[in-house]
Amino acid sequence: MNEAEKLIEKVNDILLDVSWREVANKYMHRPAEWLHEHIEGLRMDGTVVEPMTKEELEMFKNGLLDLSDRIRRVAESL
Repeated sequence: MNEAEKLIEKVNDILLDVSWREVANKYMHRPAEWLHEHIEGLRMDGTVVEPMTKEELEMFKNGLLDLSDRIRRVAESL
């Protein structure tokens, strides 16, 4: 299993629930297409994408953690 297959499996549970455009823009400072391609492992033209660097994966992880914290705070305030 390559890195892209691992990444899409890891985010599969939330794939349809998250605005990846917002994650890409706010946390990765990248266009949404860049993040979609890296999650799926393929560019729009079907060519394989290089896996995220360690730094990019860390940014992605931290963005998801921040988003989950924000959601938890809202839920707890209800």
